[in-house]
Amino acid sequence: PLDKPIASKMRRANWNKEFFFQLFAHMR
Repeated sequence: PLDKPIASKMRRANWNKEFFFQLFAHMR
């Protein structure tokens, strides 16, 4: 039960990182 939320959080964090990375690349 505790494994799922953590995995979801990690996935979301990874998605955010990718999103910000893309945004940064576009801003440059």
